[in-house]
Amino acid sequence: LLKKPKAEAVAAEPVKEAKPAPVRAGDVTNAAGISRIVRAEGPIDVPKSGMAVYVGDTFETKADGKVKIRLNDGSEMIVASNSRVTIEHVSVDAATGRRNIRLDLLTGKVRSRVQKKYDGENTFTIKTRTAVAGVRGTDFVASFEPGDRDGALQSVARFVEKPPLAYAQVLM
Repeated sequence: LLKKPKAEAVAAEPVKEAKPAPVRAGDVTNAAGISRIVRAEGPIDVPKSGMAVYVGDTFETKADGKVKIRLNDGSEMIVASNSRVTIEHVSVDAATGRRNIRLDLLTGKVRSRVQKKYDGENTFTIKTRTAVAGVRGTDFVASFEPGDRDGALQSVARFVEKPPLAYAQVLM
């Protein structure tokens, strides 16, 4: 007679939750000098023209570095040398025209060329550790240097165009 083998207990593998797909924020249109993209998922990339960028990406530039990005709504952001900027949120709803973009300027400068006027429920926001600037339809430069408590609010926003074409609101 043949004996049946005893059933062995098999440990169940833990169920892995699927990670949501990264949200595409736009594309690199130009990169110069030493710069890199620290991806939210971990890998680090050297920015190249045509490369996709995603929400959560942080752009870091050295003394000779500069990165230009076209966001999904057609606006541009230019990360200046010696800067760190994270794309925190980008949503563009083609059906309703609603657009919401939020950047976190960790250090240095970022220039934003906002494609169309932002008003009502549409927002284009650049925040620093000490202030938040809301941009409405303009060519706008924001800068922040850690430790510059007195100068941060004075230098957080500099208009390139003159009112009424430019509008910014600084909130505490």
